[in-house]
Amino acid sequence: MRNTKLSQRDRYTLDTVGQTTKFLRENKNILIQNSDKGGKTVAMEKSHYESKKILILTDMCTYKLIKKDPTTRLQYKCNKLVMQLFDLKIINAMEKNKLINKTSVPHKIYGLPKIHKKGTHLRPICSFMNSPTYALSKYMATILKILTKEYNIKDAAEFKCRINNQYIDSEETLVSFDVISLFPSVPVNLAIRTIKEKWTTIKECTSIPLNPFIDILIIRIKESRYFLYKDKMYEQQKGMPMGSPISPVIADIVTENLLDEVTKNLTIKPRLLPNMLMTYLAS
Repeated sequence: MRNTKLSQRDRYTLDTVGQTTKFLRENKNILIQNSDKGGKTVAMEKSHYESKKILILTDMCTYKLIKKDPTTRLQYKCNKLVMQLFDLKIINAMEKNKLINKTSVPHKIYGLPKIHKKGTHLRPICSFMNSPTYALSKYMATILKILTKEYNIKDAAEFKCRINNQYIDSEETLVSFDVISLFPSVPVNLAIRTIKEKWTTIKECTSIPLNPFIDILIIRIKESRYFLYKDKMYEQQKGMPMGSPISPVIADIVTENLLDEVTKNLTIKPRLLPNMLMTYLAS
């Protein structure tokens, strides 16, 4: 092996990594997590992290204990719907094999520390990987994206980029909306009704008939809001779970539809910037 002379910066980096590894090896009670926002790394005591997660689950208006694990039943229902799509020749054999799931596991909950807010609470996230509805969720999200517009943006940096070189008159007001706990706040029945009302647009990019499409949607929205935590099953009683591939798309559809309804009834219409309403949605 060739002798490589390390720079002072590289030596410092390797030394820091070594010290950090040793510290974590000697302190098994420390948990390393990504932050909810900002791309930061957070170190928390495991007991502190678990206590904050338990605090989330004590919200009886949002979560409740359930007796049975619905994973096997849900896997059967999802696979049955996939086979219907295959029999109707809506999907081919390759797509069928991608959507069929034979080794499903229940969703598992974890939390991302909100270091940008006082108290460092956790944002609850459900891991949908290898769950009964994961593949179908991604498939449906791809179809439903046709309904999303340019009302929402990722972050302040993208907003700054998109309004660059735009002039705001002194008599105009730049409006910003921030939805608190967006996904859990989305009314499920409103989401389903909104999507039904927009079926004329949806059917342009799918061969799935309306009824099977809504059946898949209901399973995805209403029946997959459960998760496993310490050998106990919980169900989310309202809204959309964070972590599902379809939740962001449905949240966009509902909020954008509300914006359409509100602006439609305004006497003075908002001025549109190129490809976007002068609105910043942030979850």
